[in-house]
Amino acid sequence: MDLSLLDSVSPLAVFLCAIAAMALGMFWYSPAGFGKQWMKLVGLTEADCKDTNMGFAMLQGFVSNLIYATFLGWLLLALGIIELSHAIGLGVLIWVGLIFPAEWSGMIWEQRPFKLFLINGGYTLVFLVIAMAILASV
Repeated sequence: MDLSLLDSVSPLAVFLCAIAAMALGMFWYSPAGFGKQWMKLVGLTEADCKDTNMGFAMLQGFVSNLIYATFLGWLLLALGIIELSHAIGLGVLIWVGLIFPAEWSGMIWEQRPFKLFLINGGYTLVFLVIAMAILASV
């Protein structure tokens, strides 16, 4: 693996991935998306959410998404993947091989509802597809 390629991740692509993740999350976890179901499944009320420092939480989420996208970009470069379909395929494989088992195990051991697994796991799968498309295209 040529580690010098790791310096070549497009900062614009990483930034766009983080923005896309935030936009997707704002819809996914909103009342128009799965927000009401998600809140019920995790045991939160609207009052709980109002007590949250939303600005700080979103900043932390944005930084987390920057790290996630940077890693995905490095992975694409390290594997030499430049075609859009291959990048998206890798995103799906990452979900199947890493995210799905971790989320599934958490669901089982923490006795979380299957619907919560579908909401959170679905978000991550859609994010991975979008992020890989952005990273392969920018």
